[in-house]
Amino acid sequence: MEKKRGRPPGKKKVGRKSQKSEVITIRMSPALKFGAEFASQVLGKNKTEFISDAIKQKMAEIELEGRSVEDIARELWDLDGAVRLAKTAFAYPAYLPPALKFCWRVVEYCPYFWRTIEREEAGVVRVAWETKPDWLVERNLSEQWENLNLFLEHGTIEQQWFEPSRLQYSQKIDASVRLNAIESESQVEVEKISAILLRLRDELEND
Repeated sequence: MEKKRGRPPGKKKVGRKSQKSEVITIRMSPALKFGAEFASQVLGKNKTEFISDAIKQKMAEIELEGRSVEDIARELWDLDGAVRLAKTAFAYPAYLPPALKFCWRVVEYCPYFWRTIEREEAGVVRVAWETKPDWLVERNLSEQWENLNLFLEHGTIEQQWFEPSRLQYSQKIDASVRLNAIESESQVEVEKISAILLRLRDELEND
């Protein structure tokens, strides 16, 4: 296992299996804070209930592609953070927050998270995969979720991410389909790939 250090996109972990309520800190003006407290008293609710209800109401009002954000979020939600990431990335990649967007770029780049095939190009055998839902090995993504969080925080690279998942994809692949590929003949250059991923992280952080 190689370790690389880089500037993390944030200290917050991007996914955990938990049903507990989370504490969030929000900034508001004194006037808005007073108004929220006053309104919650009028309704006989505490501030948490009042703010939660207001968020739900706004989610129901916002539409995306003809559907309410509330319905979409309910459809994308999963207790497993890895599953949430995959479902959102496949359906609405443009709306991933920067840390999760980078996390998904890492997943796309690493064959361990995908069903793979072997093919020969100019005498070189390559491991190839497509970044589509039916190619994803969800089990591997879930098992490595904590390690992906560690990578986002500390730049820790897992060697096995760059190794094929060994779940061969049996479907015949059209030659015109664009595939990600790495050479399987030689040792993967982890440091080189790590540098690429860390650079991508910095670029996404600065967007």
